[in-house]
Amino acid sequence: MKNLKTKLVTVLSVVSLITGSLFFNSCSDESNVETEQNFQDELGSFKKELTIFDETKENSVVILLGSNDQSVLKMWSANNFDLKLIDKNESLGSVYKMDAEVANRNDFNDDSEEIAAEVYYIIVSKNINTFGKRLILEEKPPYSDDLRGWSYSTFYSDEDPDPNHTVTVNVYGRNAWKRGYYGVEYKKYSYSGWSTIISEWTRIKNNESKSHSRTPCFKMKARRKYKGTNNSVIIEIEE
Repeated sequence: MKNLKTKLVTVLSVVSLITGSLFFNSCSDESNVETEQNFQDELGSFKKELTIFDETKENSVVILLGSNDQSVLKMWSANNFDLKLIDKNESLGSVYKMDAEVANRNDFNDDSEEIAAEVYYIIVSKNINTFGKRLILEEKPPYSDDLRGWSYSTFYSDEDPDPNHTVTVNVYGRNAWKRGYYGVEYKKYSYSGWSTIISEWTRIKNNESKSHSRTPCFKMKARRKYKGTNNSVIIEIEE
């Protein structure tokens, strides 16, 4: 009888472990699905994938681009992004710095608070065949000069649960005509909410560079705000 009880307890324990494991995995799967769905929602109601090549056509990235305004999303194509590869130690300032004459063409008439257009995007895959380089994805907004309100864009890093994962956002001001502003947030862990690193909207001056890093970092997002056709803020996400 004692042996029978022992076997019975053992069997029940195994069943409990299996059931518990299935329940845990089910919850974990549901949590992952919910997290992914929340992020998909954050990219906007309308989405499309774009493949962007560098000038050599040997390197490319695929991005998922989203917006809550379908008409705005339709304006954007692969031609509205430049993929650049720069040396690991090269600064954004050395790539984008304007000469003094251009930098003095200030037109800071940005009193309007109207939101004209907003997009969100993330790099979903990379095909980089050049060793020792890092990539920069530069926006070339498709908007016409008639677009008088503020334009917003949000660039997301990859998701990575590694506790040693570091993400750095590099920001460079290239705003000779209009002021540029930015904000940075991150999630420390997959279950974390967004925490503010740089509050919206912090001004970035012309030819000014800023860097913001976090470790661990599950995901980071950098937002920019500029007027019309002028991309006043260059943002790079290093991982």
